[in-house]
Amino acid sequence: MSSINLISSPNSTREKGLTIRHEGGHALNLQFMYNLFKEEGDSIRIPDSIANIALDPRGDYLGCVYHNTSEENTTTMNLETVFSNIVCSFGGNSAEELFYGMEGSYGISQDLENANYMAKIAVLRMGLGTRMDYFIPDFDENGNPILTAADEENYENDVKSFIYNAKYLSDEIVDCYSEFLNEFAKKFINDFGTGNCIITGSDFAKMLADWEERQSQETKDNIAKLKQTAKAIIAAQKEGEKYNCEQDNETKV
Repeated sequence: MSSINLISSPNSTREKGLTIRHEGGHALNLQFMYNLFKEEGDSIRIPDSIANIALDPRGDYLGCVYHNTSEENTTTMNLETVFSNIVCSFGGNSAEELFYGMEGSYGISQDLENANYMAKIAVLRMGLGTRMDYFIPDFDENGNPILTAADEENYENDVKSFIYNAKYLSDEIVDCYSEFLNEFAKKFINDFGTGNCIITGSDFAKMLADWEERQSQETKDNIAKLKQTAKAIIAAQKEGEKYNCEQDNETKV
């Protein structure tokens, strides 16, 4: 589940729009990653799929995106599936930053915890940290890894590569699909907080596909370039390296 923490229920159109774009960012990122690997045709690397998006304050949250293991891949967790979930976790932050100039907020606290937790599990439990080289340390009574100074540096660098690469890709996805998120916010702004503003994963996937179909050739070309960037970022992550964005910047100039 990806969500925005509740401080107080939003009243203004601007506050509602922020929450909708925040949750839309989570859903967009996960759907993009799902579509990316679905197109590759390798079922064991297909990440979670969206169950539903709730745009109603409930419990401690203003809204949330629930996701489940996909029908195509109900058992396997690997680099691609974990990385996709971390990208999903950064969707709200990317949306807040792009649309509202908020580089950080209390609303992303749970998202950051989830992203860092998944990155640490990937490194410490799944053998996905290239610097740790499949080494699993002992843990103290509080569950913290017992590491030498050298291992601590390797561990931190492995985790930070996951975080950096996922955040970079999240920003790229949200930027490329910014007009979709604007449409998404406009569509649900009046229904937000009514108690019945829940969008199913299949409905969201259809909305995204319909939006892509309506776009100009230039936008479609940008989406195709984004998919290639995503694959390059994943390749960098497999090597434990931070993605070199200079090539992207040169392409955009």
